[in-house]
Amino acid sequence: MGKVVATLLIMVLFASACGGSTDPYADQVATFSVVLSDRPSTKHAATGMDPWSLFIHHKVFSQNYFHGRMTGTYRIAISKNGRDWVDLGVPTMVDMELQTEEEAEVFQLHSPTEIPSGTYAFLRLVSISGTIMLQSGAEIDGETLTAPVPLVLGGGELELEMGLAMPFFVASGSDMVLAIDFNAEGWVSSENVEVGKVPATDIEAAISLTPYDRVPASITPRTDRQV
Repeated sequence: MGKVVATLLIMVLFASACGGSTDPYADQVATFSVVLSDRPSTKHAATGMDPWSLFIHHKVFSQNYFHGRMTGTYRIAISKNGRDWVDLGVPTMVDMELQTEEEAEVFQLHSPTEIPSGTYAFLRLVSISGTIMLQSGAEIDGETLTAPVPLVLGGGELELEMGLAMPFFVASGSDMVLAIDFNAEGWVSSENVEVGKVPATDIEAAISLTPYDRVPASITPRTDRQV
């Protein structure tokens, strides 16, 4: 199984915190969840178009237009130091739609899990039998698919181990979510369609992570709002 170690820029909504040689958060815990999705290009979101305009968007920005489904067994682990790993739930079978803005297609990988608080700087994603099935009619680099086409992720077994350029902080007592967007528009290509598989390096270059607090502690509801 090939392992890819990459530096990944992520959008972080919380300040990073660094401790000394000992972990000051060892006895503090938080709740943590992971959700998976494959949303259209960020350019699409920036235009403010509704999903009905997705086809036009891809034409305007000369991007591929496709739909399909991703399946396989996935598991996630995170680490503070790259040596000691916290497994998040058990390996889970995933079946989700590609290139959709529908919230219903966001896949929760595991039940909320209790983890130690602190700053996490590494993530490991493992998939077994990971596959996407592109629907007939997809337009890939100027070519139209006349039949469904399967693509195997990483040759069937995929392991990505990523050092995060901007670690995220999990506060004690918080309810954190890590949203993972596969950004398939970045690795579904005519070259990969031709060989029937997607290299791990293509996936790690496109994937994005967004950690957020389900109920941010810093936000206090207003009680003086006038109706």
